[in-house]
Amino acid sequence: PETSAGETVILPHDWRRYPAAGSEGWYRFELQLKGAPNRLWAVYVPAMEMTPAIFVNDVLVGGDPDPAQPLARYWQRPVFYSIPNGLLRPDNNQIDVRLAANGPWGRLTQIYLGAHDDLLPDYERRHFWRVTWLNITTVASLMLALFMAALSAVHRDSSYSWFAAFAFSWFLHNLFMLTAQVPVPNPVWDYLVYVIIGLMLSTGSIFTFRFLGERSARWERLILSTAVLGPLLLLALLLHLPTFNLVGSTLWMGILLVLATYPSFLVLRTIWQRRDIEVFFLGICYTMGVLLGLHDWLVTSGLGFRHNGLMLQFATAPTLATFGVILLRRFVAALRETQTLTHELEARVAQKAAEIDATYRENRVLESAQLLSRERERIMRDMHDGVGSQLIGMMGHLDRESFRDQALKEELNTALTDLRLMIDSLEDVENDVVVALGLFRNRIQPQLDAAGVSLAWKIDDLPRVSNLGPERVLHFMRILQEAAINSVRHSGASKLTVATRESGAVNGRSCVCVIVSDDGRGFDGSARRGRGLANMRYRAEKADLELEIRSGSGGTWVTIGFP
Repeated sequence: PETSAGETVILPHDWRRYPAAGSEGWYRFELQLKGAPNRLWAVYVPAMEMTPAIFVNDVLVGGDPDPAQPLARYWQRPVFYSIPNGLLRPDNNQIDVRLAANGPWGRLTQIYLGAHDDLLPDYERRHFWRVTWLNITTVASLMLALFMAALSAVHRDSSYSWFAAFAFSWFLHNLFMLTAQVPVPNPVWDYLVYVIIGLMLSTGSIFTFRFLGERSARWERLILSTAVLGPLLLLALLLHLPTFNLVGSTLWMGILLVLATYPSFLVLRTIWQRRDIEVFFLGICYTMGVLLGLHDWLVTSGLGFRHNGLMLQFATAPTLATFGVILLRRFVAALRETQTLTHELEARVAQKAAEIDATYRENRVLESAQLLSRERERIMRDMHDGVGSQLIGMMGHLDRESFRDQALKEELNTALTDLRLMIDSLEDVENDVVVALGLFRNRIQPQLDAAGVSLAWKIDDLPRVSNLGPERVLHFMRILQEAAINSVRHSGASKLTVATRESGAVNGRSCVCVIVSDDGRGFDGSARRGRGLANMRYRAEKADLELEIRSGSGGTWVTIGFP
């Protein structure tokens, strides 16, 4: 100002329409007062770009008197500085405004001087919409983005995740708009803003496709490739600063507006076809976003009135609120449907469980009846094969005159012992072989005593075996009975030994073993084809037992193994 007389301009003043040399400009005003103010005054500037410093009578009342790069960005917020009492004097007062900007991007609106209390309401109103409201919508955008991201993890619908990305891009856009003291050079900051606007378009468009169920792979690829390649081109132009902002604000923003027309067309077509209230509100938000985006493009390209500032951020609240409510309603509806289906499924499961339980009880009854029938058949078969065959044999002996009373008594005792073994086999031995051996001893001891054969009982505790039921117990006791009777009748033994072994190998299998041995004369190989031994092997096979029979001059050894 000391080296230039300056020229007269009319506010608002836009450097892009009246280019000035350099990156700063001075504005001087003359204020004539009849007398000094008797109350606090202030200076109020609704909008400017970018960094101000205001002097009253050569005294700084606000701003940065010596700005340095990166410049503070005051272009979205009004400034309001109080003028200390006594600084304004009667007659002539000089107000100087120093404005620093990047090249031709400076601007200054009207300046208001007056009583502090008279100017403050207008400043507070403008500050609320330009700063406070933007702060609120920025925080709300971030919270909505996080909430929708959480919903997308629960509800497997890609529209929720794309909307979360869309809300997060709005958060970044508003955050950049709010930042006054930028941490990087201004061209880099402008480049990041262009990238974020491309992110807003791409995520918002793909969310719209998913929301309407109008997936278009061609348009999605076009939009995503533009959102990636465009910033790369701008990054290359960033090295040539004179053309960077021109391309970014005019060409790049124009391309994004053109790409936004297809999702807008889809929304309008869907409104016409469906008459859906949700899509109707979606269309209102889209129309608002496109119109405000068009306004901002005209402003940044120099075709529109710049002094009202950018407006796209005012679409944040209605757009995100509308989209969020719609998606939340859909989520609640899906949750209710899921709960209904869950209740129906639980009812069906309960019904099926009742049916299965009834069927299970019927099957248990049938199984019990079948088990009872099989057990009756087994008992009848054993009585027929055991006691019955012995009685028939005795009747045959009675037909012969040589049959003696003593022989008849022995046969009857054998039949009675066999019958008692059958009854003993019905006892629950709880899978304990030693209990079954105790039952056998009670039945065989009298016969051994009558024959004069001593019994050596060498029984130790054995581990439990599985499936030791009545049929298996009877086969086991019959094998023991056959071994004992053979010793008494045929071997001439004076001693019968019954022993146990916790583990041993029988026919190559690891078993719990019971050994019956005598001190008789044994038998030769041809005796192995006898009926008694064959019957023992048959019963061992039926009861899944291992049987090993050895005989020699020192006696006979019968080993029974439970695998």
